[in-house]
Amino acid sequence: MKSYKYVIALVLGLGLAPSVQGATPYEQYIEEDVNRRAFEQQDWKKAIEGLNYEEPASQKKRREEAEQRKRQEGQHGERYEAMRREPGFGMSSQLGSAILKFLAILLIAVVVAILLRAILGLEMAPRNKKIRRQGISGPINLDEIEENIHETDLDAYIRQALAEGDYVLAIRLYYLAILKELSLKKAIRWKKDKTNRQYLQEMQQSALAVPFGEATRFFEQAWYGGRPVGESEYRQMEPTFRELVDKAKA
Repeated sequence: MKSYKYVIALVLGLGLAPSVQGATPYEQYIEEDVNRRAFEQQDWKKAIEGLNYEEPASQKKRREEAEQRKRQEGQHGERYEAMRREPGFGMSSQLGSAILKFLAILLIAVVVAILLRAILGLEMAPRNKKIRRQGISGPINLDEIEENIHETDLDAYIRQALAEGDYVLAIRLYYLAILKELSLKKAIRWKKDKTNRQYLQEMQQSALAVPFGEATRFFEQAWYGGRPVGESEYRQMEPTFRELVDKAKA
C-alpha cells in the first residue's frame, strides 16, 4: 500500500515541476517584447536604387495584343450569338447544307453515268443525224426536215413526193434544197422563221439573184397562192430549180 502512495506522489511531482520551475521557452518567446527598429527612408532608397519597375516594351506589346485578340473574339462571339438568335438563321443553314448535298449527289450521278457509258461502250445519238427515207413509207414531216435541213437528204424526199403525185410538196422540198445549198455556200443565213423576202434581200448582190427570184415566185404561187401544179408545170420549172442547186454547190 505504501508503494502505491509513493508512485502517485512521484507522478504529481513531475506534473507540477514546470510550474514550480517557471515558464517554458515557447511561453517566454511569446511573452518577450518586440524591439522595434526604425527603418530609415535613406536606407530604403539605397535598397531600391537601380531597380526598374516599369513593364518591358516587348512584354507590354504582347499583353496589349493578347487583350486585343480577346476583345475581338468577344465581339465575334457576340455577333454570332446575335445572328443565331435571328429568325431563319437555322433554316438558312439547313437550306445551304441541303443544296450542297444535292449538288454532291448530282455530281456523283453524272460521274457514274459517264463511267457506265464508257464501260458499256454506249454512245449518245448524234444531235444532227441525217434524216433519210430509204424506202420507208409515211407522211413527210416538213417541220422535222426544216429543223435539220443541213443534214437531211432532200433528194429522197423529193422523189417520194413525186412518186406520190404531190407536185406542190415536191416544189416545196426543192425550194428547201435551194435554201440549204445557198446556206452552205454562205450566200444566205438560214433560219426556219425567216421569210422569203429576207432571203431575196440577202441575194440581191449574188449572181444567182435572178433565177433565185424566179424560183421564189413560182414556189410562192404554188404553195401559198393555190396555183394548180401538175406534172407538166412541175417539169417546166424543175430545170430552174436543179440549175440553182447545182450552181450553189459549185
